[in-house]
Amino acid sequence: MNGEELAAYAKQAKWDQDAPQSSHARSLAGLLSSSGLVFVTNGAQSTVVAQQDVSMDFSVPKVSHVEGDTTGAGDSFAGGVLACILLARQNTTLKQHLASIDLQGSLIAEAVAKGTALAGASLQHQGIEE
Repeated sequence: MNGEELAAYAKQAKWDQDAPQSSHARSLAGLLSSSGLVFVTNGAQSTVVAQQDVSMDFSVPKVSHVEGDTTGAGDSFAGGVLACILLARQNTTLKQHLASIDLQGSLIAEAVAKGTALAGASLQHQGIEE
């Protein structure tokens, strides 16, 4: 999800509007499950990744040129993240795999990098023309 979507959810859920985004992301992860992961994109600023008890900010590289609109960038990000996480799964259930992920480990950093690269690539092309 993106930062605006998380802020809207936090408002609807009546969470403290003065709390930092990372706090809202952790709260949302806690609602998902004990192994819940939440990824919050913030355009060119950063990506926040959270589990129930911990969150981390990842910087994102600047995209040199945006062609048209940003439609599809979030989907591209999600696809890159999911592919990276799922390809790393070895002989475990998905729930076990997700529960074993350490935010400070290299898998999440790699997943954010892959997702960001795909999102950046999607910004290099014009979206659907009307």
